[in-house]
Amino acid sequence: SSNNQVALMLSGLEGMTDSRRAEVIGGSLRALSLPLVVVLWAVIFFYLLACLYDERRDRSILFWKSMPVSDARTILAKLITGLLAVPAVYLLGIALLQFVGLLLLTLVALKTELDVIETIWIPAGLLGQWAGYVAAVLFYSLWSLPFFAWLLTVSAAAKNLPLAWALGVPFALMLGERIFTGQSLVSDWMWRHVIPLNFLSTDQFSW
Repeated sequence: SSNNQVALMLSGLEGMTDSRRAEVIGGSLRALSLPLVVVLWAVIFFYLLACLYDERRDRSILFWKSMPVSDARTILAKLITGLLAVPAVYLLGIALLQFVGLLLLTLVALKTELDVIETIWIPAGLLGQWAGYVAAVLFYSLWSLPFFAWLLTVSAAAKNLPLAWALGVPFALMLGERIFTGQSLVSDWMWRHVIPLNFLSTDQFSW
């Protein structure tokens, strides 16, 4: 049964060194949160791309223009919402998911003779995991700020098909650079600053 398989895995943890045990449990927790991290990136992308475009389309932006708030503050509020408020909600979800996962693992471990604190909870380093995610989100938000600013620009200026503009212009630049110069500076920059592959694993941010 699945419980027996988990119990067998737990017995394997008992024979590991402390560093190896922390590596295995930490990796499992990050794998558990990976789908939410991917969804978070998509939510940020589409929120920033649509926030101003949708308000212009349904004319709700006229309400904000009637308020004593500058356009710069309105845009800054959208950026803060997308890069800080939305990730905060998802990070709470990740924390809850990981905590529940450890609780379920603990319930299985209680049927064995393992010391659940020493074998599971201490190696898990939940506070370090969560601090690592916060650091990764903050760093990635700054690292990719030019791209997010581009999404807001498209959202504010595009008359239609904002997704086509947001992806089409960078693709055209990459294609033109490749054809006329044989280089890939634009695509290299996009790969490093847009696709959060380097941030899906937060080992470098774990404390």
